[in-house]
Amino acid sequence: MFMKKVILTLAMLMIPIISFAQFNIGPKIGYNAATMKTDISDIKTDFMHGLQLGAFVRLGGTWYIQPEVMYTQKGSIITLTDDRDYTIKNNTVDIPIIIGYKLIDAPQLGMSFQVGPVASILTDKGIQDVGDILENAEYEDLQWGVQAGVGIDFLMFTIDLRYEAGLNDILEIKEKDLNENFSMKNQRISLTVGWKLLGL
Repeated sequence: MFMKKVILTLAMLMIPIISFAQFNIGPKIGYNAATMKTDISDIKTDFMHGLQLGAFVRLGGTWYIQPEVMYTQKGSIITLTDDRDYTIKNNTVDIPIIIGYKLIDAPQLGMSFQVGPVASILTDKGIQDVGDILENAEYEDLQWGVQAGVGIDFLMFTIDLRYEAGLNDILEIKEKDLNENFSMKNQRISLTVGWKLLGL
């Protein structure tokens, strides 16, 4: 039901312009490895693995624009100065606006370079195995980033491999041993598969 609503909403938004450009629309599903980075060398981070699910619209030919709406699992495993591992999990609704350029544009096979901004709206947050170090962590509800990567089109499928770098601090933590606050930014790698259900 959620997927149908997303696809219908995107389709209605694009009705005024689809008569002037090639377009595709469909669902996407994929994997991502996410972590959070900080400039403080005493803080160690590691990747968490999650899923993402949503829909995309592609407009254009050799140059194209590809808005998406994706529900994404993110987070990080961090090791602070107490040598304990803490698991940070958060779910977001990601809205990337991708600009693509097709390096290969054959009828059944294509390859493109992609780049664009992404806005992430925090929908769920949590820190497991908390302890007193992380109990006052503060999240940023609106997160900004930039994505870049490559896309491959094969028959009716599109495969995207992207790297995302966070632009704003999304989590602030008070670390007692360091006697200071430190902030963290998102960082992740994603691999998704899309299915072109409709298109011209």
